[in-house]
Amino acid sequence: MTRWLAIIAVIAGVAHASEGSDAGAQTDWQREQMASEPTGAEPSPPPVPGQAAAPNPGPPPPPLPNQPAPPKPELQATSLLGGRALGHLRVGGHVTLGFPMIDLRIGLGLSDRFDLSVGYSTYYFLSHELLGQLRVELFEAAGFRLMLSVFGGGAFFTQTPQEEERGARWLTGHRNINVSPGILASYQGSHHPRAARFSLEVRYWLAISTQGEALLGHNVVVRGTAELPLSNRVAFLLSFGLDVHGRAEDSIVMPSSTLGISLNF
Repeated sequence: MTRWLAIIAVIAGVAHASEGSDAGAQTDWQREQMASEPTGAEPSPPPVPGQAAAPNPGPPPPPLPNQPAPPKPELQATSLLGGRALGHLRVGGHVTLGFPMIDLRIGLGLSDRFDLSVGYSTYYFLSHELLGQLRVELFEAAGFRLMLSVFGGGAFFTQTPQEEERGARWLTGHRNINVSPGILASYQGSHHPRAARFSLEVRYWLAISTQGEALLGHNVVVRGTAELPLSNRVAFLLSFGLDVHGRAEDSIVMPSSTLGISLNF
């Protein structure tokens, strides 16, 4: 009997020592949690025996920097028929088809305000003209622009003046040598990349004949043009005008109209 009482006492002592050890470990863990957590925060639940503690997620990642806004499309504002000069070493041109002329022209910007262009015009292949033009931008403000230009060139006709009856000379007022200074005003009001542009051009046209008729012809050309940009490089253009001829052998007034494409590179 005494032996059984001794065995029971030893087992009870071992169990009590184990419970005290667990309670001490749990009390130490609670002290560490209370010391690491700020005052007023709810304590974290004690870890479950046999389960690993969840890893600390760490501080949140920094916010992403603001992404730059995409660039706005460039305004189509340069043309050989209106708008500003082409710009330094930039290329532009146009192709027009209408009455009475077909016109092809290409230009190069010499500076931000000067450009030079060359072209070919024909009255449906009954006349052939090679032209050169110099333009300078004089004024720009609030969408308005004012330009001065002068061009000149030579024309070749398939018929002589004596053979011709109401042909290329009579319709156009042009002769073998042509010189024309003019002034061009244009307006493009909106900064939208496809804002329409309107221009009005007035020119004096001196026509010099070298084929046995009156030497000089004095003409006035008035032309209005609307350009509708399709992109920052391409625009559709529509033009109407009047050519007033001073030579008796020519038509007194000849209307003109053209459709075409304006290009910028």
